[in-house]
Amino acid sequence: MRRAAIYRRVSTPGQVDGFSLDGQLETLTGLAESLGYGWEDFCDPGVSGEKLEERPELMRLLGQLDRFDALLVTDESRLARSEKVAFVIRDALREADVRLVTLEGETDLSDPGESTMSAMRALFAVMEQHTRTKRMSEGLERAAERGLWTGGTAPLGYRLAKTPTDHTTLELDPDGVEFLELVIGLVVDEAMTAYQAAKRINALGHRTRTGRPWSHRSLRMHLGRRHLVGEIPYESTEGPILRRFPPIISQERFTELQDALGRTTRTAPRKIHMYPFSGRIVCQCGGHMVGSYRNDRDARYYICSSNTNSALTGERCPIQPRQIRAEELETLLWEPIRAALDDPKRLLEAATLHTEHPGHDPDQLGDTITDRKGRLARVKAERLRIFRDAKTLGLTNPEIKTLLDQLAAEHSELTAELRRLERQAQLLEAQIDPLEQAHKLASVAAARLDDGDLETQSQLVALLDIQVKRSNDSYEITGAIPIESGKIETGALQHP
Repeated sequence: MRRAAIYRRVSTPGQVDGFSLDGQLETLTGLAESLGYGWEDFCDPGVSGEKLEERPELMRLLGQLDRFDALLVTDESRLARSEKVAFVIRDALREADVRLVTLEGETDLSDPGESTMSAMRALFAVMEQHTRTKRMSEGLERAAERGLWTGGTAPLGYRLAKTPTDHTTLELDPDGVEFLELVIGLVVDEAMTAYQAAKRINALGHRTRTGRPWSHRSLRMHLGRRHLVGEIPYESTEGPILRRFPPIISQERFTELQDALGRTTRTAPRKIHMYPFSGRIVCQCGGHMVGSYRNDRDARYYICSSNTNSALTGERCPIQPRQIRAEELETLLWEPIRAALDDPKRLLEAATLHTEHPGHDPDQLGDTITDRKGRLARVKAERLRIFRDAKTLGLTNPEIKTLLDQLAAEHSELTAELRRLERQAQLLEAQIDPLEQAHKLASVAAARLDDGDLETQSQLVALLDIQVKRSNDSYEITGAIPIESGKIETGALQHP
């Protein structure tokens, strides 16, 4: 007997006990029996159709498609409200040769015409969802323009109330106002820091709404908001809409409060740090060296991305040291790059050798491009496999995210490499002299070397597409132009 999977979903928990789920089951079981299918039920109650990984029953179903001949849903919007998710599901059904059956009829996804119609229906469902979302947003914006409360917890010092027309607004909460006046008095009149004020109010038995002691950070956050003077913006698509409610304190008192907080702040301005080689250094373990700033040492470092425990394997980078001072490493790597750019004669000699390299053979270049395209296709297929089989493999959501992030990084690297290779193929096809191109590149880049700042260095490293391979005792540099450095010894860098 043919087997069918029945899939049911509702968007909100409030619908779970209503007619929707039971109605879907009754309708779909009747449909299955009329078509001669035995059936098995899969149900995700109270979840959105936007994200596949948040629907465990659908993930379980996709992992067992080889057991079924058809998938039954009331309409395709039950499967997906996102065009991307709809594509992944249709692709999985097509690969497993499972027919999609709705109340409107059957769809053979292996047929190009029917598959196209299914994709169009999914697109219309997405458009319908976007239209509903837009209407809801417009309704909330109109409510905000009238000064009404549009949802969420009332800010500290306020409570929800009803207008004569039964709309929601805010009114002052006497207990909250009394608490805020106490705290503001400690900070403004007694010149306490936020830390001292938090310590005092905790000693007096005051707690946050969640029942936890106050921290100086949470206290400072509340005291810095303009809701204290009755101004609460609503962030609309066209920009913030300012809503006004009864003020807790006056504007003059608010100004005094901000001045007092400013005098006692201990937060230093955030520094912006540059890392020209971040993500361009491939460690021997397979990870990438990325830039990292350590506040405790006030120093920049490059750290292997595998330094922290892997969510899947628990292994760490075996190459020591796992972190290296950025200034030392950048000096080491930048010297041969600058030498190549600063000496046109040396650059042209190196470029001549570079043009004789087998990598510039059109046939070999074409084979490399084909190989990279194949690897890109495998990455896309692996992403689909994770979506389809994640629950069967026993992966948790954090593990799924880790795997998808790794595949996204590999996809990005392969795409960038493929673009470079295709540009090389175009140059060969157009018969553009690589020596001339290299000389022009050197002239433009060398003219900026005197700037010497990290921002310029970062731009040039990106322009030259510098890539570095790290081993136990050396670094090997390659780029869009040949860097005649060989392997750079790292004896001076064997300590953080």
